[in-house]
Order: sequence, then C-alpha cells, then structure tokens
Amino acid sequence: MSTELLEVCIGGHPRCIPFYCREANQSSFDPGKPYASEMEVPVMTLAEITQGDAQRILIKLDIEGMEIEALESYVPGERRIVFIIGELHEHKQHHAAMERLFAQHGWMLRFDDVSDAGSIFSAWSPAAREDATQRSASA
Repeated sequence: MSTELLEVCIGGHPRCIPFYCREANQSSFDPGKPYASEMEVPVMTLAEITQGDAQRILIKLDIEGMEIEALESYVPGERRIVFIIGELHEHKQHHAAMERLFAQHGWMLRFDDVSDAGSIFSAWSPAAREDATQRSASA
C-alpha cells in the first residue's frame, strides 16, 4: 500500500486561502479572532483527494471550520461506500445545515459530544448503509 501526503486544506473549491495561526489547537480559517500570524494554504476538494479506484473510503475530518463548505461539494456526488467521522465547529450554528445536506442525499448522520462550540459527527453514505445491511443479513 502506498501513501501520498498532501500539504493542503480541504474545502469546497480549489484556491489558496489564509489560515490564521494561534496558540495550540486554536488555529483556523476564521479571521475574526486574534491571531499571531497567517499563512496561505492551497485548497483541494474531497472529490479530488478521494478520486481513484477505492470502493470503500474512510474519511477523518478535522478541518477547522471548513466542514460545511467541503461536504456541500462532496456529499451530493459520492456513490461509493463512505464513512466520515469528523469535528463540526460551532455546532449550534451549523448542525441544521449538516442535517439537511446529509438527509437530502440519503446519508445517515449522527452527532456525539455536542456543545455550542462543536461536536463530533459520523456519517454513512447510502452505499455504506446498504452494504452494512447486506453484511448483517448474511451473518
């Protein structure tokens, strides 16, 4: 198995954007909070990163506030067996948009460790749900 390390951010469309550096794990794409420095980061989409022959995909998202943008461009077109686990920043503000996005495209979504600041989410594509059903029926 080979691995390729990509020094990019995941977002909704390719471009370069500023990333605001703060203490420890507080850095993000939000310029509204005080920051020590900023750096330009290239952006790729999840579709670009996951292109290829894989038919089963596990995605772990920790993308500092770019969740909605990245998923809006990915979820509608994905037909493979995909499981996503990630952080949703600002849960109170964004959970309804996440719920709509996944529901509109037949995905299953669950939130855990919910607070106003964020949550952990898990999502299964329709193909992943079907695969799980078939596997449990044959067991």
